[in-house]
Amino acid sequence: MKTFEFDNNKSIPLDDADLKTNKINREEETDIKAMENREYASVSKSKLKKYKKAFSDAKHKIIRQKTKPVTIRISETDIALLQKKAAAEGLPYQTYIKSQLHKIAIN
Repeated sequence: MKTFEFDNNKSIPLDDADLKTNKINREEETDIKAMENREYASVSKSKLKKYKKAFSDAKHKIIRQKTKPVTIRISETDIALLQKKAAAEGLPYQTYIKSQLHKIAIN
């Protein structure tokens, strides 16, 4: 993923998918091209905030999928094992279970 790095060691993502899915006006397009070409040394805080929000919104649109809550009964032993595996992966156990179900679903 491309990023634009500022003089103060902060950066913002410049993902091509974000740019394609996000409707931008000519001024914003010019600003983005200037950033990619490193023609700007810094950006105002208000513009930076605007870009971060636009990129974040675009990313969430791409990542977000419709979900449906499901209730299932799982033994306490299995939950404990899943929690240990999730902790080893650095994930909350419910996220870990969801990812494992997704892997099963797509195979």
